[in-house]
Amino acid sequence: MEGLFRAGVLSAGEYADLVGAFFFLRRLINALRLLRGNAADLFLPAEGSDELLHLARRMGGDDDAEGDASRQLLEKFERSTARVRDFLEGSFARPCP
Repeated sequence: MEGLFRAGVLSAGEYADLVGAFFFLRRLINALRLLRGNAADLFLPAEGSDELLHLARRMGGDDDAEGDASRQLLEKFERSTARVRDFLEGSFARPCP
């Protein structure tokens, strides 16, 4: 991504969004591997489950005035994947025939 940024393919905002999403998703994948003891299942635990709460806390989430750690993790996951999806759709979308 750094090479794409230096080459002018990515704007500063796109670069920051994609790098941020990449590092968050890599941390999430590693936390899921630790949680489950293997890399076979990288799906997020069910909303409201103790497993999701444990994962969220492992990722540094905390229950606070803004909501519980599980909700914060799910919201960050949605924001991160939306940034990547928006970039891909905006940059590589093909017109429908």
